[in-house]
Amino acid sequence: MEPTGNKKKVIVLGGDGFCGWPTSLHLSEQGHDVIIVDNLSRRKIDLELGCDSLTPIASPEARVAAWEEVSGKKIAFHLIDVKEEYDILLKLLVDEKPDKKQILHPAYPGSVYHSTKCLDAILFQFYNKNDGVRITDLHQGIVWGTATPQTVKDERLVNRFDYDSDYGTVLNRFLMQSALGIPLTIYGTGGQTRGFIHVSDTARCLQLALENPPKAGEQVHILNQIAQTVRVRDLAEMVQKQTGCEVQYITNPRQEAAENELDVQNQKFRNLGLNPILLDEALFAEVRDVTAKYKDRCIKEKILPTSFWNKKRTAANEDGPQQHKEPVNK
Repeated sequence: MEPTGNKKKVIVLGGDGFCGWPTSLHLSEQGHDVIIVDNLSRRKIDLELGCDSLTPIASPEARVAAWEEVSGKKIAFHLIDVKEEYDILLKLLVDEKPDKKQILHPAYPGSVYHSTKCLDAILFQFYNKNDGVRITDLHQGIVWGTATPQTVKDERLVNRFDYDSDYGTVLNRFLMQSALGIPLTIYGTGGQTRGFIHVSDTARCLQLALENPPKAGEQVHILNQIAQTVRVRDLAEMVQKQTGCEVQYITNPRQEAAENELDVQNQKFRNLGLNPILLDEALFAEVRDVTAKYKDRCIKEKILPTSFWNKKRTAANEDGPQQHKEPVNK
């Protein structure tokens, strides 16, 4: 399949991860020359947490070999720690001369992790202004789902699926809990409004941004990689109606507003041709199939939160997550 725009050489940093892997496959299938760089830190974190991906993911070498076998397209993999081995990364950039660099991150810091992404944004602006680097800054919502048209082609291409309290995204975690007959755990009032996007649309957005870069001299392009916004308790209600599972409101381990609004537009991506997948109860079947198939791999003790964002949250949860009454106003 030929790419819809000019063929580009793309280095995907973190290409072994939950979003990076399906994005790499998608771009490769579209005809782009894809190179994955990863230090496999997420796999090492699995060992530290004692909690693997629900899906049994193959090694990076087996993954790219399987992709070449089923698609006829090659993806290169380089094991590089960009923090410790910048000289090796620099040599790769010089040797490969990728057309563009893409980094995903949210715009507003609500945690240390998010703060580092906002620091990235400052550096994007500096290098764009100082060195004329063409940059597209993608603001991504919570990714749900696990399968894409590429990952379903072979069992060895399966994407990772995290369900634990640290890395499991909220919808995937809810569907995992429902598959095990565990009450859905809603933090606080569940009034947190979040942006959501299906994992296949994450890959599609990267393709659209890659094939429609800023022109030389233009400011940083900012695109909202979000399909829709939903309150967490409303999301839980959707799952509850479909599965009949119970809902449990527990003390929030995070330092955040109990209720918030989120007004975000994705018109720029829609103008480029994105027709996003929206949260639909019928589509949940995809994730339910995964959770049902691999539920024996789940470690139930890893589902409830064990990480708290500050001393206040730790104190509030010192006796473990406490159940609260369901909010009156939905």
